Amino acid sequence: MGKSVNVYMFGIVALVILILSADFVCYLTSGSSVSVLIVILAYVGLGTYLFYLACRSFLPADFTESGTKTFSVENAREEESLPDLWEMTLPFLYDAQYVESLIVFLRERGVGSVLDCACGTGFPSIQLKRAGFDVYCSDGSEEMIRRFRVNMKKTGLDIPNRVLRWHDLHKLEKRFDAVLCRGNSLIYLDSWLSNEPSATNFLSNAPVALRQMRGVLNARGFLYVDSISADEYQRGPSLVEEFGERIVNDLPMRLTWTVKHDWKQMNRIVRSARRIGEITFCHDYRGFLLKHEELQNMLSAAGFSRVRKIKLDGERAYDVYIAS
Repeated sequence: MGKSVNVYMFGIVALVILILSADFVCYLTSGSSVSVLIVILAYVGLGTYLFYLACRSFLPADFTESGTKTFSVENAREEESLPDLWEMTLPFLYDAQYVESLIVFLRERGVGSVLDCACGTGFPSIQLKRAGFDVYCSDGSEEMIRRFRVNMKKTGLDIPNRVLRWHDLHKLEKRFDAVLCRGNSLIYLDSWLSNEPSATNFLSNAPVALRQMRGVLNARGFLYVDSISADEYQRGPSLVEEFGERIVNDLPMRLTWTVKHDWKQMNRIVRSARRIGEITFCHDYRGFLLKHEELQNMLSAAGFSRVRKIKLDGERAYDVYIAS
């Protein structure tokens, strides 16, 4: 709004100056046809320029001429919140088939209680609760938990939840048949909010987080954790992933990921481009470039005696590991 006001104030001042200048020209030329032509041309020129400025005043400063808007995790709160970004991405990554497969998988293993320790805005915890599981939700982001509570209230369900980092899971003082760490969440340990991953910090803190997850499991419980797919590694170090078009918030939207593997810094760099009409919104974020061998070694070091990779119908973006 302030930007538009500045443009219009400038326009008013410029118009006043132009009128005074035109009157002065008319005075000098005694209203000749030349002076009238000058005035007309001046008004047309100024009108065109003001129209251009007014149009640009409605375009945020971070839009480029090509209609692309770029922002990162740090300033997402000023543009679109992290919960908004995640909920607009979910329809491209998961569908009803995934939820059904997950429910069947958990039931076949006799799971009754579930901790979703990276619950985000409530997917698939709300669906699991509806299916009859005893669900507890936690997330390290207060924003995500606030949105989760809104979504939960809309369903009429009651799911215990709290803001909690993985290092503090012991504070729950509860044990579960299964702990879910989904959505490729692990690689963003200590970096999701800062968008500045540190290989040293990750390699130091990830084993601690995994031990905490193991610590809240029942004797026969297991951890469900997913990570970067083997297919992505094979296609890297640079690749483009097209997710096609979905209807999101009643609007047709296309999602494209441009992924780069920076092996020197051990970073996975993703530009998530959501195209709505002629405008593309680009969201940049970084995570640790976690190899599958490293994940398996970390799980073993955390005290899990059996680690295996499984295939779950509907899971198309990540590879899933079960540790018990």
